[in-house]
Amino acid sequence: MRKMRLVSPLLFALGLGQVANGQTPNEPAHIPASATTRILWGDQTSGRVHDSRFGGSQKIMWQIFGMGPGELFRHSDRFTTEFTVDGIYYVLSGAMVLSNPATGEVYRVNPGELAFLTRNSWNHGFTYGLEPLRVLEYLPRLSVTAGEKNPPYLGQGKLTQVKYAKDEWLEKWPAALDEARRSATHRVVREADILWRMEGEKHQVLVGIMASTDQITFGKILLHPKEETEVRIHGGDAGLYLQDGEVHVRLAQQTLDARGQTRWFDVKAGDGVYLPEGTPHQYYNPSDRMATLIFGVSPSYLPKSSSKQAK
Repeated sequence: MRKMRLVSPLLFALGLGQVANGQTPNEPAHIPASATTRILWGDQTSGRVHDSRFGGSQKIMWQIFGMGPGELFRHSDRFTTEFTVDGIYYVLSGAMVLSNPATGEVYRVNPGELAFLTRNSWNHGFTYGLEPLRVLEYLPRLSVTAGEKNPPYLGQGKLTQVKYAKDEWLEKWPAALDEARRSATHRVVREADILWRMEGEKHQVLVGIMASTDQITFGKILLHPKEETEVRIHGGDAGLYLQDGEVHVRLAQQTLDARGQTRWFDVKAGDGVYLPEGTPHQYYNPSDRMATLIFGVSPSYLPKSSSKQAK
């Protein structure tokens, strides 16, 4: 999403530890919705946005931002909306109109759809309709060096001319649809565009990949009542968000005693979970209703050994 240009490195260094009851970013952490860090982003020029930050490590950050009907975010001299990394906006409720003000691209993103922002692009956002907007945002690679003026995921450019339309497509639409898609800096991923996978060796679960690059993979897992996954490991830090239902996140191999008892998190709808790279874990749906678990992993979704074998 949008971040302030002059960000305190201490804020991001403490980010996850503050919301995870004192745990460090090197440990798995359950982050209830009530424990997120609340930040009011922006100024009078950029517009103000309510952020609820789950946390951030040196590899991933995720949060929910919200705006009321008729509200928007742009950029100002103090607040930039240019990313140097691939960004993810997943609409939870309401509808968002997203624009790249440098190119004139404009997209409408509905609930359950994802806006993928390619690296080195600008973005402005507008609430569309009468319902408040809530968007789940993921950004990869949030390493901050002490004394660094600007976080490395924010661009340094200045945008002097803003446009919200591409006049070159008039009088040749939809004939120019393929050309427009090839040149797009933002892409909307809808239900029909999801890459579905059945993951697991003995018991497969349905996983939908909505975006995947060399920086970040974003998707969702659908769990039936009483369904559990096999033990999973990722090649990057994972930030989870439970959209619907209830899920137990089991920390496999983190034994508490000689009998092999392990830790687990009881995750309710609206909560987040942080899992450092390489953490063995599995999901279990204890309820009698479907559960939808959203995830972002940076940089690599597959464990390093699997990634090498795939190549």
